[in-house]
Amino acid sequence: MRKIISKKSCPTQEQIAKQRAERKQLYREYLDSQVWFEKRAIALTRDGHRCRLCYSKRNVNVHHRRYPKVLGEEPLNDLITLCAKCHEKFHDIQNTKPTLKKKKAKKQISELAMLIAKQKADATLNVLRGHGI
Repeated sequence: MRKIISKKSCPTQEQIAKQRAERKQLYREYLDSQVWFEKRAIALTRDGHRCRLCYSKRNVNVHHRRYPKVLGEEPLNDLITLCAKCHEKFHDIQNTKPTLKKKKAKKQISELAMLIAKQKADATLNVLRGHGI
């Protein structure tokens, strides 16, 4: 049996826009917080202050892979250091335009994930080699 949703339970476009604006404002405030400053510093240190995709040290940002429902509760493994160019590419993939087919977007995300995994493996090997292992 289908549940009928009344018009009262569906938010209007104005309500949705207001909720998004409030969420963006909260996010901006969070980015100015001590909690974010500390998490960002940990992620940058973990990643050697380099982009995890192209290894650039120029104009790096710490990016949320997923945005948490409660700001400040994101696990560190959801944060990744990216340069401005790679960060932009990541958001272009996430915000796939309707003209770009979903299969192509999924393939791009898979390729990005595989590149990150390969770079993690390479970094681990370099550390092991540095310890004579």
